[in-house]
Amino acid sequence: MPVVLFIHGGGFCAGDLETHEVLARAIANKAAALVVYVDYRLAPEHPYPAGLNDVYATLEWLGAHAGEIEGDAGRIALAGDSAGGTLAAATALLARERGGPAIVAQWLMYPTVSNKMDTPSWAEYGDTHFPTRAAKEIFMAAYIPADVDPYGPLVAPLWAESHAGLPPALVQTGEKDPPAG
Repeated sequence: MPVVLFIHGGGFCAGDLETHEVLARAIANKAAALVVYVDYRLAPEHPYPAGLNDVYATLEWLGAHAGEIEGDAGRIALAGDSAGGTLAAATALLARERGGPAIVAQWLMYPTVSNKMDTPSWAEYGDTHFPTRAAKEIFMAAYIPADVDPYGPLVAPLWAESHAGLPPALVQTGEKDPPAG
């Protein structure tokens, strides 16, 4: 079966297997795929890059062992919502950088890929719709250590020098969703 590595959202600080179980099950039921659902370490106890390392380690395990769970290591997709979408995009960059495992697609549901909060959607909705600018600042302060560039490509994948060689991505946004703007 194709494999979807699903990464839950929650601002890098919240969310777990229980909060996103319904979404993970819906993906499994509708996608006719095996869904592997990673419960990565959360900030502030485990700031960047802990969660990203957990997700990438899971991808590596899938690349080597997908067949043991009736999955196809040649058909692995990454999917995630919000912070999970950001981690999915960053994991795709890491996999490209490290030469694998191969990823066939990305499904990024309202990911935060910039961190700059300078888009028209942030100007219009950043103080009225969740996550608000204030909430985003709290999440980012907890997730990104002071010595890490908040616009580095593995923190804010939009700012990678190149997106060439990455698997195709479906980027899903909401009408009034500042982080995706």
